[in-house]
Amino acid sequence: MKVIVVGAGFVGLTHAAICSEYGHDVWACDVDPDRLAAFRSARRDAIERYVNEPGLADIIADKVGRSLHFVDDLCDVIDGTDAIFLCLPTPSGANGAADLSYYL
Repeated sequence: MKVIVVGAGFVGLTHAAICSEYGHDVWACDVDPDRLAAFRSARRDAIERYVNEPGLADIIADKVGRSLHFVDDLCDVIDGTDAIFLCLPTPSGANGAADLSYYL
């Protein structure tokens, strides 16, 4: 199954890594070039800067370039996708309402 995860923060990164661990072909998209470079490097020390979950850096380092890929643009990878997960922030505004601007 080809899976896209939009947002490689705490939730998206964990989701992408575990889907990859279960054999899916995963493309994680993020806008932060430093974060993407760290993940693409497959170096545990670089990955751990962005990871809080025990063992997650090991999974990412093991799967990157095989079944886990990191991109900043979905145009070239969206064809043939079976599932897309949006793992983006929804911070609360001053009035308490969720800010959905990341989704628009």
